[in-house]
Amino acid sequence: MEKQILNLENGLEMMGGDKELYRELIEEFIKTDGIDLEELTKLTNAHDYTTAATKVHRVKGSSATIGGERLQEICAQAEAIFRGKVEGDPLPLLPEIDKRYKEFIAELKKALEKL
Repeated sequence: MEKQILNLENGLEMMGGDKELYRELIEEFIKTDGIDLEELTKLTNAHDYTTAATKVHRVKGSSATIGGERLQEICAQAEAIFRGKVEGDPLPLLPEIDKRYKEFIAELKKALEKL
């Protein structure tokens, strides 16, 4: 099954159905959990994979908590490469992380209007 940009049902379920808590977490994510493509690119080019892995790990976890399936998925792939769990070049994944992050933020803003 294809991953959703925002799985609202799963996000709400993770909060035990508490819409107010879910709303607060969405607002907090929008405010604090950004992806800086330029910074990630610099870290990757400098082979500072530890710092890059930490950054994508944070976004992976927080997006997964609120239902960001597609963003969580791409961050998990990049993190696995950064941590040396799988081979590959993480650089080509970075524009996709940025794209999925922007899509996710747009969906979160729409969700806030509905909640």
